[in-house]
Amino acid sequence: MEKSNFDDLLKRYLTGNVSESEKVKIEAWLDIMKTEDTHDMDLSQDDEEQLYQRIVSKRDNTKEIESFNPLKHQRKKNSIIGWAFRIAASIVVVTLFVYSVWKLIAPEVTNYRAGLNMEKFILEDGTIVWLQANTKLSYYYKSSNGTRYCELSGEGLFEVAKDPNHPFFIQCDGANVKVLGTSFNLKTNNGHFEVKVLTGKVNVSTASNAIGINIEPKQKAVLKQNGAIEKSPMVAEEVLTITKGTEYNMAFSDVALKEVFKCLEKKFNISIKANEAASTCQVTADLTDQSLERSLETIEEIVALKFEVVGKNITTTGPGCPTP
Repeated sequence: MEKSNFDDLLKRYLTGNVSESEKVKIEAWLDIMKTEDTHDMDLSQDDEEQLYQRIVSKRDNTKEIESFNPLKHQRKKNSIIGWAFRIAASIVVVTLFVYSVWKLIAPEVTNYRAGLNMEKFILEDGTIVWLQANTKLSYYYKSSNGTRYCELSGEGLFEVAKDPNHPFFIQCDGANVKVLGTSFNLKTNNGHFEVKVLTGKVNVSTASNAIGINIEPKQKAVLKQNGAIEKSPMVAEEVLTITKGTEYNMAFSDVALKEVFKCLEKKFNISIKANEAASTCQVTADLTDQSLERSLETIEEIVALKFEVVGKNITTTGPGCPTP
């Protein structure tokens, strides 16, 4: 069946390619639909076209859109859009609606699985994740629009690549996580959910709590059996436990540059070649939760070096150590 203008509009909404006005109108209508009995909901072609025209209109007609109710005269039929709206209504969370439809329009999933020991993976968007033994991660990414979504079963330490325009979504057992550029540990298995935030901010939502709660650095949250999200502070020992065996901690104090390079090579799976004089420079810097690009920029600010990146190979030019 040929896709309607409304289908394309929803697709653009899910991938962040609508105007701010269109986004506001779509979400206003979805909010109203969550209050209706939408078990058999579907939109006729006329309904879809009417709603599409109202949403893309330049007029300030949000109230008109909120009052648009196709439930009074719709026909039941089998279509992707009708199914998606039923899912959205049944779980009463627009974010979960995004997850459900995104699966239908996403490219093939990339699956990661740790073996008997913890393993590190670098995702296509630059996010680094250390998966604990036997943990599974399914990852969906669309480089054309930056949409990032994954499903986790097990436990992993995430260092999410910073992209303020494209949130990173994780769907797991009983809860959903939304982040921008954040580092955190997530554990979900057999009905248990726990997140521990190291940097940035994580939003955790559930079917019964659509807005969710924000978890700040050095805080953790668990999902109780009654569906409530319980937040509490982390202790220092927990940070050490969840980062043990990883290259997460990249704080250096008066360390030879060649040792810093070794750590960067191991973390980002790259090769750095520098002259011997530059390698002996002493560096004090905190590169924790920083991308490779930002890490190299920080080093350039400290020592007299310039980096040339070609694929996974990096070379340096310049004398290195600053003149006293």
